Amino acid sequence: MKKLVLVALLLCLCMCSAASAQVKGWEWDASVSGDTQWLSDVNKLTVGIGLNLVSFKDGLLGLRVEAIKEPTSDNVTRGGAGLSVNLPKLFNLMGGNWVAENINPSVFALVCYNTDPGAVSKPWSFSIGASIITIPF
Repeated sequence: MKKLVLVALLLCLCMCSAASAQVKGWEWDASVSGDTQWLSDVNKLTVGIGLNLVSFKDGLLGLRVEAIKEPTSDNVTRGGAGLSVNLPKLFNLMGGNWVAENINPSVFALVCYNTDPGAVSKPWSFSIGASIITIPF
């Protein structure tokens, strides 16, 4: 049941962000990336796959959702949503010139929900992570 609620929440977030992108002038910026992140409640590095939905502030900030897998588990155990910062855009905004066009790193902060029914940790946590290569579609 918790997984169903999480999927419904993420789908609602996707639809709301798409509607906001048209209404408020945000850019629809769908892209996927593999990520490494630190989870606060277990104090471990984890891996995940993230989906950037919309960007705003000229592509500097983005809204993203994430599926997270702990190394000790065989399944995806968490889902999260949060904000990302596009580092090349930040670098260019500060007066630099980003020349590695194929590498598009970003850092992000997420609020995560633990979907594992046998988990001993708290259901809500946060994570901080980074992605290096983003694949737009």
